[in-house]
Amino acid sequence: MKRTVKAVALVAAMALMLCTGCFAATAEEPPVYVALGDSIAAGTGLKNAEKACYGAIIANTNGYEFINHGFPGHRTADLLARLEDERVSADVARADIISVSIGGNDFLLGDMYKMMLDAWTHEDYTYMDGIIQSACENFSKIISKIKALNQEALLLVQTLYNPEATYKREVYQAGADKLNGCYARYLAEHPGSFILVDAGAAVKPQEKMIAKDHIHPNTKGHVTIAKAYLLALAEAGYGTATEPVAVESGKDMILPLLSLRIMLPGVYLFVFLSNAVRALFSYI
Repeated sequence: MKRTVKAVALVAAMALMLCTGCFAATAEEPPVYVALGDSIAAGTGLKNAEKACYGAIIANTNGYEFINHGFPGHRTADLLARLEDERVSADVARADIISVSIGGNDFLLGDMYKMMLDAWTHEDYTYMDGIIQSACENFSKIISKIKALNQEALLLVQTLYNPEATYKREVYQAGADKLNGCYARYLAEHPGSFILVDAGAAVKPQEKMIAKDHIHPNTKGHVTIAKAYLLALAEAGYGTATEPVAVESGKDMILPLLSLRIMLPGVYLFVFLSNAVRALFSYI
């Protein structure tokens, strides 16, 4: 009888150890964080984006598994289509945390010179408003698609910042305000659908947070965006750290001297003059 009891106890102890090991293995699996969006999410502006973009910093700080599906040049329509990709949709479906950076290219890849000329000469934002309206409609579909793939994940959407500190700042700010207003309105109409992370307020070009291309965040900009996310994640109970910890210091993109001083100004001047003339003739 004693041998039988001992045998049963031994089997029970072994089973408990095995189960404890199973629970420990499950507990050790890190939360999966998927970044979606444009070149800002992709880390354009850094030479070592895979280790120093804001998504990588967030993941390293909080111990997440990080999957980056940011893609340079993506507009809202592109992200909506990308969510149909089998690999992207599978990653979204298994994610615990999802962030979205989108909308800037809808604005920037439109006819910027027409927008500026309209605003400066007539205070007319009709063309810009058409772009914003289309982006807002796509944004609504993006959120619906993400929710259809994964109802449980924590979803965060970042606001747009204004990278300009020059004469273009006023028009850029108008575009950013309109898009950010679109995101805020969606959230007001669908409470709790996502957390709005105010990167727009955090990233300041006058504090040297923009890369040499005058669009994307540099190392300081990515750390700043990461901190804004970490504060939001801590408040939501998805981590406790609020100070960014990068696995590797960012290395800022450096434009070749020839391109910076000779080629780019010529290209910008040609594009500006051709668009300005075309826009001017549209009023005649």
